[in-house]
Amino acid sequence: MGQKGFWDFEERQQELLNKNKTLKYLNDIIPWELFRDELELLHKKDRKSNAGRKPIDVILMFNTNKK
Repeated sequence: MGQKGFWDFEERQQELLNKNKTLKYLNDIIPWELFRDELELLHKKDRKSNAGRKPIDVILMFNTNKK
């Protein structure tokens, strides 16, 4: 398997959506933002400084199907 090209990710996502419409359906009907407050409380970590990589959004971690 060779190196991935620029468009490989988008093509793979489209293939997955074509095969499994359930995930798209769930994204359409579930209001993911309603979970934000609870997830931020669970994942809250005090940072010693602002240096380094910014934290990953809690909704993105909770819902891996989200873009």
